[in-house]
Amino acid sequence: MEYIKTSIGSGKMLDIRSINTNPLTNDYCKKCTFYKTKKIRKNGNKAVYCYSVDMLMTSRKNCIKPFQYNSDILSNSIIEWDLLPRYFNQKVIRFNSHGELINEIHLKNLNNIVKKNDDVFFGLWTKQFKLIKEFYSKNEKPKNMNIIFSNSKFDAPMKKIPLYFDKTFNVITKDSDIKPNCMGKCKDCMICYTKGSKETQIIEVLK
Repeated sequence: MEYIKTSIGSGKMLDIRSINTNPLTNDYCKKCTFYKTKKIRKNGNKAVYCYSVDMLMTSRKNCIKPFQYNSDILSNSIIEWDLLPRYFNQKVIRFNSHGELINEIHLKNLNNIVKKNDDVFFGLWTKQFKLIKEFYSKNEKPKNMNIIFSNSKFDAPMKKIPLYFDKTFNVITKDSDIKPNCMGKCKDCMICYTKGSKETQIIEVLK
């Protein structure tokens, strides 16, 4: 039994493993402008909604239990080093394919996972700028990880990268004149998992 549960990606994230948490119980997510549920969307309005929340409320309800398990394990206490997962035959692993950072304990545990697996490259997606800034002003950031800021604004790719982040992830609408560079499968691209790449703006069309 895995002490921390990993998900095996499909579609865009085919063959990419990820460690996810439950946005349905994350206080930060609940305050987000785009936090919507299936019930709210039944009014027929074409409201922008959180992709992770929507998936868990519809096609991936079976993921709620393991994601909540991770939320509890990762955010309640610092995990002992020997209980942290060790990954073999994995080139890259993603944090927060679904979900968001919960608190500093969560971030500390993820940071320790990265340090324990120094032969694996990790990508951490988050909107929690203040949490990242406060944590890494006091702790060393591992070299085998990119921290990617998830931009909440549409059709406005960020040119400036926030402190301690490596790249920005930006979403454009289908009618935008901006050219996307995130279109295929992650394993065929790997921009997000490349350190020092000149491409620091990741741009994807709104799903």
